[in-house]
Amino acid sequence: MSGAGISLFIILISVGFPGVDVDIKDQAQILEEAQNAFDSGDYEVAIEIYRKILEQSGEGPIAERMRVFLLESHFLTRDYDTALDLAEEILEGSPGSETIRKVLARRYEIGVSYLNGAQRKILGFEVGAERRGLEILTDLVGQFPFQPFAGDAVYQIATWYMRNGLYEDADRYYRRLLRDYPESLWRSTAEFRIGEAAFSRLKGVQYDFGQLIEAERQFRRYLRLHPTGEYAARCSENLEKIQGFRARRWLDVAKFYLGLEHPEATRIYLRKILRDCPETPEAKEAIDLLEKLQREDSQEREEKQEEES
Repeated sequence: MSGAGISLFIILISVGFPGVDVDIKDQAQILEEAQNAFDSGDYEVAIEIYRKILEQSGEGPIAERMRVFLLESHFLTRDYDTALDLAEEILEGSPGSETIRKVLARRYEIGVSYLNGAQRKILGFEVGAERRGLEILTDLVGQFPFQPFAGDAVYQIATWYMRNGLYEDADRYYRRLLRDYPESLWRSTAEFRIGEAAFSRLKGVQYDFGQLIEAERQFRRYLRLHPTGEYAARCSENLEKIQGFRARRWLDVAKFYLGLEHPEATRIYLRKILRDCPETPEAKEAIDLLEKLQREDSQEREEKQEEES
């Protein structure tokens, strides 16, 4: 019999099963059967016995322990919804701090399981439960922000948002992780993901130039703090892509001014490309356009001199 089973046995000997006429030997046998079933992985049998004990015990320390054992049994059979109901019942009572810690840890694990693809059974059908997992974890970090799992929960929420293309929400939770859980093991990952969230919003021809600047700032910050970090290579690759975004944007602006016959404004943006994005394909086009403008200026001066002479 495990330590938990021995502790429960002592309680049962002390108070018995209220309203049930069984002797100590019967109580010990019932408990041992439940514990043996649980230890051997026969959780359905353990659940049946624990529920009988719960029904017969009334409210009190035995009932709380039975609910904890039932929660654990339903968790291990992946009957997560029932486990969550039991967790709620336990927390509505007056559990000790250790029981609270264990129950909340299980709620966290269930939330993560749902968030990462575990399914629920509703009317006999298995259905996706990612939103339910998100709800569980969001509720946990809202109510219990100082529990050991809270930082991990914030990371899981942020990563789910990131995975589903909800980049603003992902950014918010990654920043919360850095602000509220500075010792988190996910800190460096969050620092990279903040940049990635901004970078992911640069898709398409039209984009917020501010997002490009923010992505660049975050990637450079990551490289400064973690030059040999897990995401250092990806940061460098993304910085090259950002240079391409910037060069294309400036080239488009330069061509816009060229179409309006504003050569000086055109030159300003072409020179920006050569100064800040010299390794991009757009730099070659910028050189060609600058040379073209130079030839046109020279030709215009020659024609003017001929007219004056």
